[in-house]
Amino acid sequence: MLRGRRSFSWKLLQSKEHPDFKIVSNIYTHDPLGSKVIHLKTTDNHKAFASLFRTTPDNSKGTPHCLEHIALCGSEKFPVRDPFFKMISRSLNSYMNAWTGPDFTMYPFSTQNDKDFSNLLSIYLDASFFPLITYPNFRQEAWRTEFEEGKLEYKGVVFNEMKATITDSNDFFIHLINKYLLEGTTYQYNSGGDPKEIPLLSYEELKEFHRKFYHPSNATFMFYGDMDIQKYLQELEENALNKFQKLEMDTSVGLAVKRSEPLYINAKFPADEVSVDPDKQGKFAISYLCPEMSKDPYFNFCMSVLSSSLIDGQNTPLYKALLETQLGKSFLSGTGFDASSKESTFTIGLNGIKESDKEAIEKAIFQTLENCAENGIDRNLIDSSIHQIEIRVKQVKSNFGLMLMSSMVPFVLHNGDPLTPLYINEYVNRLRQDLAEGKPVFQNLITEHLLKNKNRVTILGVPDTKYAEKLIEEENNRLKSLEEKLTEEEKKNLEEEAKALLEDQEKPQNVDLLPTLMVSDIDPKIDLIDYTFQTKVNEIPAKFIEQPTNGISYIRLKIDISNLPERLKPFLPLYNRLVNQVGTKKHSHGDFDNLKDMYTVSGVSCSSIVACENDSLDSHTEQLSYKIAFLDRNIDKGFEIFSEFLNDIIFSEHDHISRLIQRSVKSRTDELNNEGMSYATSVSSASLSPAGNAYEGLKILQHDCLIANSLLSQETSEHTLSDIASKLHEIHQFLMQRKNMEVLVHTSELNSLKEIFIQKIGELSSGFELENRKFLYEGSYKLPFSPALIREYYTLPMQVNYVIEAVKGTSLLSADHGPLSILCELLSMNMFLREIREKGGAYGGGIKSNTNTGVLTLYSYRDPNNLKTFQAFEKCINEVSRAEFDQRQIDEAKLSAFSKIDKPIPAFDKGLGLFFHGLTNELRQSIRTQVLEVNKSDLLRVAEQYLLKPLQNKQSSRVVFGSDSIDKNLLAEENFVVKRPINK
Repeated sequence: MLRGRRSFSWKLLQSKEHPDFKIVSNIYTHDPLGSKVIHLKTTDNHKAFASLFRTTPDNSKGTPHCLEHIALCGSEKFPVRDPFFKMISRSLNSYMNAWTGPDFTMYPFSTQNDKDFSNLLSIYLDASFFPLITYPNFRQEAWRTEFEEGKLEYKGVVFNEMKATITDSNDFFIHLINKYLLEGTTYQYNSGGDPKEIPLLSYEELKEFHRKFYHPSNATFMFYGDMDIQKYLQELEENALNKFQKLEMDTSVGLAVKRSEPLYINAKFPADEVSVDPDKQGKFAISYLCPEMSKDPYFNFCMSVLSSSLIDGQNTPLYKALLETQLGKSFLSGTGFDASSKESTFTIGLNGIKESDKEAIEKAIFQTLENCAENGIDRNLIDSSIHQIEIRVKQVKSNFGLMLMSSMVPFVLHNGDPLTPLYINEYVNRLRQDLAEGKPVFQNLITEHLLKNKNRVTILGVPDTKYAEKLIEEENNRLKSLEEKLTEEEKKNLEEEAKALLEDQEKPQNVDLLPTLMVSDIDPKIDLIDYTFQTKVNEIPAKFIEQPTNGISYIRLKIDISNLPERLKPFLPLYNRLVNQVGTKKHSHGDFDNLKDMYTVSGVSCSSIVACENDSLDSHTEQLSYKIAFLDRNIDKGFEIFSEFLNDIIFSEHDHISRLIQRSVKSRTDELNNEGMSYATSVSSASLSPAGNAYEGLKILQHDCLIANSLLSQETSEHTLSDIASKLHEIHQFLMQRKNMEVLVHTSELNSLKEIFIQKIGELSSGFELENRKFLYEGSYKLPFSPALIREYYTLPMQVNYVIEAVKGTSLLSADHGPLSILCELLSMNMFLREIREKGGAYGGGIKSNTNTGVLTLYSYRDPNNLKTFQAFEKCINEVSRAEFDQRQIDEAKLSAFSKIDKPIPAFDKGLGLFFHGLTNELRQSIRTQVLEVNKSDLLRVAEQYLLKPLQNKQSSRVVFGSDSIDKNLLAEENFVVKRPINK
């Protein structure tokens, strides 16, 4: 490392215009060090940056993951504990994070504020190249052993994070594929870390990993947006690069072991917590090793189209061969073509199989591929896949810069052309030309890279219901053995290290060393948004908002569902999930699916929106929204499809509906371990709020599981299907009443398309009744809501916990909304960060105010503690109620709040608050002003009223989704009712 200064050393290698994206790309190289800079120059003021390092571990100790955390825990210029988290509340960033991939570590951020960009750039550069990497931070973030109530335990943020993922069956299976298919490369290891191996990582090993990989000679810097790039090249030089000399290194990824014959593996994996069909719990995958991803980008593009044409959609060959035949319940996560590793892969995987069906599945896959190789793939499927790619290119994204940079990562890592993602339209045109000339593009790809490819791995996964239990037992045995070998002096050292870490965590930090924005940098005025034009069509209010949507129009149909009959409400979430996958009177589900893909943006989405009234917690709105989007050139076809969807939909394809329900239930039950926080929040909110109770998530899942179980019984399946189909049809009838409808259109061409839209909306709605008298009286009856304080513990086979405590909050237009918003930010970024994450070892924690449900939730996420965390909650609330915070922390809380409030949203989503919640410019401005004007007395008042007193008086609901190994007697002492999320 050199400490001397060096003259400016950047050289422009290449400059190129990309008119399809309105981008000019400039690539620079640093002559002395070999670092590269990619600047994507645009007029977009939403700037983004990322520093990228190729990091290639040769074990599963999680070294890159631990380093990613620890690098952000203080640096030479900013020797403050956790400057990353502290900068979140000293910034107006739209995104701040760090990513650990299988072969890279990346530090990205984005912001719309120029001063903020420079501040964050200085933090990220110093964290990357000059982190302190202290021993206390290693113990806090990576792993440590400590005595807890006389018992030795493993602790550490990364260690606990990975304990949460190791029992995820999908994640486990993907690692299994990489282990065997990419044997001999860094991909065979778990870069995030295996909890069995993380405790083998030494402090010295971590520091050496940083010295080796976090060097400018191994770095690429990416900039996006409207900026003076020369200024930032100078900052890179002065703040980091001129302190280094070139380091000769080879961090490239090697090639996988080549096989002359396929490899067959049988492996056990963590069983799903809930299985609707006990006979179908297995997993199956065939994964092929394909060419290096950097060799031929057009090959990658064609393989992606092939993947979509074979798998994505209900009319595709492999969907029909594997899912419609019920050989599997769903495709395995990661199925399809993947060009993110050095050598690309193609995987065909299934969830929910019978182990005895292994040969039948393999036969179905090869027969389908052989048929496609011989006879080709339906051209409509290929055209729809290409159309969806075209849509993705044109669709305006809220953080396009970061998305574009992330898509460039594999090409940067493996010495390809980093600008490849910007050539997508060239590949589309080339493929269309090849197909027009009759070239057998896809037949050749299937034959060469799938059918003739012996370099493949076939894995049969057998569920192990004791998997999580065995992991806990193995960990306990390791700790017991470790403890037995400890001398008294070593035990004393552990206690002293624990004490030293606690002292370090509680040491006051000089945050004035960190750069910051000021509250005065927050724009006091809102961005105005209003309807460009309004009218009525067939008594339906139609609103139009003109926005730069890049030639795509978006139609939303909003329907008031507050009077949906109570007997139908349990089936509405099922309706929302299924309705875009069923057929019509004119088309089967498969044909209609393909038609939507050819002419729309992913068909018709359907969702429910439930929220408290803006000024009351006692009443709420219930709405359903359909959304369809299409290229302006497809406006006729788009409305034709939407009309067919609304007027001619059918629910009579019983077998298909049965498969959809079982697939939906399986996908949700598979994710129970990962979605514990969401379900715990939902259950606790439902106990306190009528809006939270309206469509409570766990209750919905339990309802759908009962249906799925009934469908498996020969005795009840047909009756159940008839009943479901009838109710779904009734729900659709209820929705098709013009009196409950409003339409919102986003388009960039209102002047030229307005009359066409009005005509099409008129034609679309002409078949709807103004009012269906069938529902006139039944819908007026409402089940009364009575709040109830609950203590519920839901057991799951996992090693970490999701802990929620909920109290009543306030409405959006309440005078307390602003103070509560700021209080939540202040608590989350100060007291909760210290007590829940740094001391407690949870991956995350905080407090949220949800004005949709009117509930405040205190939470911890991937937490090694369970009931103990409630004490930490109380400690945090007591601290803030004693006024142990200052004006700086209030200002930081405001910056944190407005980084969320002002986060950029896509053009096609602007005005949704006005449309769904009546948030006019005047109301939005009053809310913004209220939040800006919050003071310390406001915070103390709402802290006492909404948090301190309710917790002291036990006026809260407590819900935990946690480890089933907890002492049930302890739960009984704390009056918790122990439940399973889904009864087996």
